[in-house]
Amino acid sequence: MRIDRIPPAPLYRLLAAVLMFALLPAVRPLAAQTTTGSVRGYIRGDNGAPIVAAEVRARNTATGTVRLATTNPKGFYALSGLVPGSYALEVRSIGFRPAGRTERVAIGQDLSLDFTLVASAVQLEEISVSAAPAVETRST
Repeated sequence: MRIDRIPPAPLYRLLAAVLMFALLPAVRPLAAQTTTGSVRGYIRGDNGAPIVAAEVRARNTATGTVRLATTNPKGFYALSGLVPGSYALEVRSIGFRPAGRTERVAIGQDLSLDFTLVASAVQLEEISVSAAPAVETRST
């Protein structure tokens, strides 16, 4: 079949399809680009058991912006969409001593940080509240 015998409309459609498939690999990586990073990991006790409902706080040291995450039943947490920069990470849970560290998050980085918290007993203090007798300030 000779090309001069193909009507113009199907020829243009064929040319458009070939160009579309030729340019598709060049366009696809652009959609995958990102401008943020993430931090994820596991929080465990000193006995190796996962700590449920521990609070993970990431504070951007340059801007002061704080992001929070809570661990799931397996002790896993994830902080995604972090602007690249230095972050002060702190982990807290009732009955455990807080732990923390400072890490740098880069563009597109998926930083894996695990923490081990040490159990700590806290002595609660007793608070006494007493009321003074009511004094009448007016008389009849």
